[in-house]
Amino acid sequence: MNTQMAPQESPRRRRLDPSVLSDAEMAFDEFLDANFFGQPEARLLLRKAYASYLNPLRDKTKPIAFLVFAGESRTGKTEGARMIPAFVHKNRFALLKINCSEYMDKHSLWNLKGSPRGHISNQVATDATYQLVPKDEKHGYAELMNHNLEWSKQGSDAPLSIVLLDEWDKACYDFNMLLLQAMDDGQITLGSGEVVDFRNTIFIAACNSGMEEVERAESGGIGFTATESKLSHAEVRKVVDRVIKERTPPEFRNRLKELGGVAVFQSLTTEMMKLVVRRDFKDIQELINATGYFFSLAVTEAAVDEVLRQALAGKGNLSNVKSLITKEIQIPLGIEATKRTIKPGDFVIVDVELPQGAVTAESDGVDTVVDKIFFFEIDDAIGQPTTVSGFESLLRSPAEAAASPSPTDEDLTDEERQMLASLFSIGNSNLVGARSMSMLLMAVEGGVQRESLGFGFADQLNKLGLMPKTPTAFTDLHNLTLLSTMSLIKSQVELYPELARTYTLEVKQDKSFMTLVRESQEIVSELVTLLGVRVKETKMHHESPYTFVMEVEALPQAIVMARTRFPKLGIKAA
Repeated sequence: MNTQMAPQESPRRRRLDPSVLSDAEMAFDEFLDANFFGQPEARLLLRKAYASYLNPLRDKTKPIAFLVFAGESRTGKTEGARMIPAFVHKNRFALLKINCSEYMDKHSLWNLKGSPRGHISNQVATDATYQLVPKDEKHGYAELMNHNLEWSKQGSDAPLSIVLLDEWDKACYDFNMLLLQAMDDGQITLGSGEVVDFRNTIFIAACNSGMEEVERAESGGIGFTATESKLSHAEVRKVVDRVIKERTPPEFRNRLKELGGVAVFQSLTTEMMKLVVRRDFKDIQELINATGYFFSLAVTEAAVDEVLRQALAGKGNLSNVKSLITKEIQIPLGIEATKRTIKPGDFVIVDVELPQGAVTAESDGVDTVVDKIFFFEIDDAIGQPTTVSGFESLLRSPAEAAASPSPTDEDLTDEERQMLASLFSIGNSNLVGARSMSMLLMAVEGGVQRESLGFGFADQLNKLGLMPKTPTAFTDLHNLTLLSTMSLIKSQVELYPELARTYTLEVKQDKSFMTLVRESQEIVSELVTLLGVRVKETKMHHESPYTFVMEVEALPQAIVMARTRFPKLGIKAA
């Protein structure tokens, strides 16, 4: 008797695609989009280096990566080197910077790795001075030592060190041979006998290799002031590659190709430079939030243009932007905050104007521009489009709101439903579960007269183009009711601060840290501005699941409102 074997099912197969970014890589990519502009070659190398840092199967007998950033001065090479420490350690200065111009001869390498044994200045690990250097201070015995690598991380626990080799092209031949040892073995032995571990290190060498030759072949300025170049990027690349080849041994170039590569930086366009200016303003906003003042900063296009103009005046460059913003905007804003002329929830607009009585003069056919002065204004208009607050989400369109389901009245406890009814003066009207803007509305019979709305919100919505011809429209009634109710709660907490209680609020985001930052800023801005919530303390967890925790003082009514506005907000009473 013949028996027929049942056919076996072939195993299911899935094609893997290493080019698809992980969640962590996507978060880093978002960070680069927001903080590092232009320079596609450098961005690619940075992404590869970060991916290698995350890769559990990388060769752990060698450094994580070795990158060379070549290009004209002031094109962002150092800023590019700060991207990974800014993302991983949350501190753009968390790196070990070595000025290679100090190592132009062989004998100067003693400062880099320590003097050899038997030398009068030699120190060993048993020396008291060596042992007693505080963790938060750099050791002067040798630049490349384990202590300094740990110190450079600025207290971060992440297993990653960044070594920036500034002006790398100025170092002597023996300097590169020392680096070759680190690239081959992942370690260097100091004069004291200490073995320095570079297996969790990313080296980034910044240099101007080939730029002298390029400059001779070009007309006009260099760096950020360049308007056009006679050489294409491909031609500049050939010059850089040839110069590096002439100055480094073949084995060094082979390791460089294996561990990373060379990125040639280009001069930034005007639009890219404006993005840099806006990024620096964003840093001020983050500083404002970190200090607990929580006012929103809006910067006009004219102010951005003026910052850039003053920074580039004469033979200036983008390195002047940070100091200019600090002097003209950041410090004056801090003074106003201490005077309490700026309060949490305010919207501060930064603009420019000519000094009183100033005129532009013409000399030899050239206009002499008088520097404009920066000034600040407080805009009290709720939902002002120029602000960087969370009101965009508050005033979403019905279509946008429908994509984000919100709680219905069935999701509320009896106590919360009762509180909402009293807040909205609903009486016998029915609560309707609204998908618009994650809030609850009341059903109104007979319509509402525009004149009876109160609180001036009709005028506000009219300015924003949100007041319809039919004032009883569902979403518009919601906006009016919502804003007026929040205003009432805010006035109550100002009149009766003793009724406020302490709560812990928590926001989680699994996919993207930058998304969490944006969401938390919107929530804090709205709670402080519209509900009078006082933020006592905030904490941010930078690893997945990314979590934002804040301790607040608020009225119970405000917390109920917050729960309905932000369904994903975790709330716990202290």
